[in-house]
Amino acid sequence: MKSHLLTALDELEAIPWYEHLGQPAIDTETIFVRDMKLAFESLRSPEWTGFKLMLRNRNYRDAARADYHGFKLWDSLARDAWPRVDGVIKNAQAKLKQNPMALSGDLSVIGTDIWALAFELTYKETCPLAAWRNRLLPVLNLGRMPCGWVGPEIDERWAGASDDPLPAGKLLVF
Repeated sequence: MKSHLLTALDELEAIPWYEHLGQPAIDTETIFVRDMKLAFESLRSPEWTGFKLMLRNRNYRDAARADYHGFKLWDSLARDAWPRVDGVIKNAQAKLKQNPMALSGDLSVIGTDIWALAFELTYKETCPLAAWRNRLLPVLNLGRMPCGWVGPEIDERWAGASDDPLPAGKLLVF
């Protein structure tokens, strides 16, 4: 597990955080947000927050079901990795503040997203959904910001009790 976390941290440190905000759409799985104000409002919206929370809940559940002993190691792994993850978070926040396309404001949401991505990368064998790896990480690796979700609302039953696939929808990207 520790080697998976170290690999995940290497991936997180290599992300070109927010270097290409506001550039045109990147693929058909995303919706490009042209307006910076709208992107930042969406970033802090209950819908986007709920979407990410449901993904995290599903990943925790799936990892615990597949390998409970390995899942129980997360707290100690995260504690040991805290300085590196904190460095990634501070770097991402600094890059966003430096970008002329960005707005100032509460950037603490970035930290929870980075931790969720670190978890999914660490437990990728036991998190079959792979939403962070397959949808958000490619956007981040292009220097963009995933900032919202357009699609059916995800309810609590999906994350905690259902084995249904992720509801169809598209990412908003700035």
